[in-house]
Amino acid sequence: MVTGGVAVAVDADELGALGARLLRAADLAQAAVEQAHGVSTLGYFVPLVPSAGALVARLAAVLTGALSLPALGERIRALAADLEVQRQWYEEAEERAVRGFRPPLWRYAVHLLGPPKLRGLVTGLDAAAVLGHAGAATSRMRDPRLLDAVVAQQHARSLAGRMQWARPESVMGGLFLGREWVDVRRMTPVERTALSLVGTHEQASWVARGGRVRAGLTVATTVGHPVAAPPVTPGQALGRIGALEERIRARGTGAVEVLRTTTPGGARHWTVVVPGTQEQWAGGRNPMDNGTNLRAMAGVGSDMEIGVAAAMRQAGIAPGEPVAMAVHSQGGLVAARLVADPVFRARFRVTSVLTAGSPIAGIALPPTVDVLSLEDVNDPTVGLDGAANAPDAHHVTVAVNSGEPARAGEPHHAARYAAAADLLAELDDDGVQAWLARNRAAMGTTVPGARTDSFVFEISR
Repeated sequence: MVTGGVAVAVDADELGALGARLLRAADLAQAAVEQAHGVSTLGYFVPLVPSAGALVARLAAVLTGALSLPALGERIRALAADLEVQRQWYEEAEERAVRGFRPPLWRYAVHLLGPPKLRGLVTGLDAAAVLGHAGAATSRMRDPRLLDAVVAQQHARSLAGRMQWARPESVMGGLFLGREWVDVRRMTPVERTALSLVGTHEQASWVARGGRVRAGLTVATTVGHPVAAPPVTPGQALGRIGALEERIRARGTGAVEVLRTTTPGGARHWTVVVPGTQEQWAGGRNPMDNGTNLRAMAGVGSDMEIGVAAAMRQAGIAPGEPVAMAVHSQGGLVAARLVADPVFRARFRVTSVLTAGSPIAGIALPPTVDVLSLEDVNDPTVGLDGAANAPDAHHVTVAVNSGEPARAGEPHHAARYAAAADLLAELDDDGVQAWLARNRAAMGTTVPGARTDSFVFEISR
């Protein structure tokens, strides 16, 4: 299922009407099955009327053959279900998060006039709302008829409507993040909620780590080495994340790979591969943690943004040289935040980005960067942004269904998304094919005689 790309126009009501017509057709097929079963009793009269044998044989084929009426009804219902999924997804895309600063008046009263006990009560109600949504979302995700990504999206959007004012000072238009005052008036509810949780998560991390948290950032690289089988497809680029994750587990630091491809004519192309979240608590040696996730979701800077930009600079990427990015989960948040930054774009020419399992709907992507987002409908992570990706010409979203239950965590794994990316070339969609062509040109690995070298950067606090 594809949204965005070239000339996309969808009428969700029309999709709903077509789905209803398919269901009526399925009912007609079922009625025909029942009538055919009734007529099949003619088989008892074949000994008396031999000419009825041909009719009975034909009825048997209609009821039990490979192209039987029951199979037709099941197929029509499956098509109707697929169409309903697409209608639901497009409606989610239309229900974009509204940027507006309209705190409830009672929140002002609690913040400015409320006694400590009342503030404590409000905090307790907010915590109960979080637990309620978590429980309801978990229960709904067990329903095989619902899309786990959409369930997470609906609950994230609804919960953010309340939790965006959880930090009392946010109703005054901003709040302190450390020593920095952050203006929240132009943020979405999800961004305001994530921002309010940054401090709480950092305090919890400080406790979990026994007060031993790290500051500062170091970016170090290994000596580059030739790649015998360089990635030539988006799936192969994502497939390199597995080796990076093994290195992260062994070394305890973050890791980013930068591939340099040099053509026989001397032109250089670059591919940047960034994995997803590796640590739960903030303040550890590895900055690929949930602190980075919250900061990226809130639209404020993180250590990983600094680290990835530094790795690209240390790799020697020159201004104007084409860069492709293949990123997973948190890596997608970081990459989207970077390409949305005009200062970063002035230094690097990123022409294509492949995000896999990344909730980036709240980030305003520039039209100069082609982004393709792979999202598994059974992956709740892609719904944490509380909105569907805008179907823009420069941002194509491909929704896939792995068939794996969300509770197993399988739909979010990079290997699953790499397998899905390998199928992109088979999609008959102008937007997808245009993105593939630009990504191929940026990577440069399909140029005959090109040489690719790998540089792995360790990012640590």
